[in-house]
Amino acid sequence: FQAIPNNVTSLNLSGNFLDNKTGGELEQVFKAIPNGVTSLDLSWNHLGNRTGDELEQAFQAIPNSVTSLDLSGNHFDNKSGNELEQAFKAIPNSVTSLDLGWNHLDKKTGDELEQAFKAIPNSITSLNLSGNHLDQKTGDELVQAFQAIPNNVTSLDLSWNHLGNKTG
Repeated sequence: FQAIPNNVTSLNLSGNFLDNKTGGELEQVFKAIPNGVTSLDLSWNHLGNRTGDELEQAFQAIPNSVTSLDLSGNHFDNKSGNELEQAFKAIPNSVTSLDLGWNHLDKKTGDELEQAFKAIPNSITSLNLSGNHLDQKTGDELVQAFQAIPNNVTSLDLSWNHLGNKTG
């Protein structure tokens, strides 16, 4: 990645099986991303197969130039609330747009969602939670999760969550 030109501002690494790399290897890869990159797409890499420690290590290495981070489709349903908290806390404060769509978050309890969402950096103003089948959560669990979303979020994408299946 060190050979990527410095004028590249958007880097799409989606669907590259990055889950085959250890946390240390991911750290090395992410540290090599040019500092000019402001948009980083890590979607559909099954990063949920890595441990919380490995995700923390990897996410801490994301350059501070990145303002938009796409982590959609990474099977974060495989992680506990503690591991999600650990991983999300490591997201650089430079990130203002975070995509967590299509991660099967419906498989997390209300407590786990609350724990994970509270760890999302306060720098995030745009949060995508689309396609997480949140209709599978109880009303109380949704309230618990939504109340944990950082106050700085001004754009929230809840599309494709089948919320029309909820009552009330």
